[in-house]
Amino acid sequence: MQLEDVDIQMDMSLSESEDILKCLRHLYTTPTGTYPMNRDFGIDANIVDMPLPAAKTMLAAEYINKTEIYEPRVEVDEVLFSESANPEKIYPVVKVNPVEIDDEEMLDGDFEEDGEDDE
Repeated sequence: MQLEDVDIQMDMSLSESEDILKCLRHLYTTPTGTYPMNRDFGIDANIVDMPLPAAKTMLAAEYINKTEIYEPRVEVDEVLFSESANPEKIYPVVKVNPVEIDDEEMLDGDFEEDGEDDE
């Protein structure tokens, strides 16, 4: 398995869907530690050397966590793995959906965290 083998599926017709796909592809195919000024950006490349069951679990968690951090316009709905004729080779399929954010909240920067009000 290589980081470049990921397939991203999105059920949306947003005008920015091409930009979102481009950003996710960049995020999912960049090994952590290789992006200047942001060493946490990307996916942990050491995962590909783990045993298959552990690699699937860790990779799914990486896609979910990193998407939440670096691409707030979508959320990961599901991570599946399609297998090839080679039992050692898997292909991740990441399904994402848009996140609805109130425009006024985005402009105000007044987000609630942990269910607490800013009052």
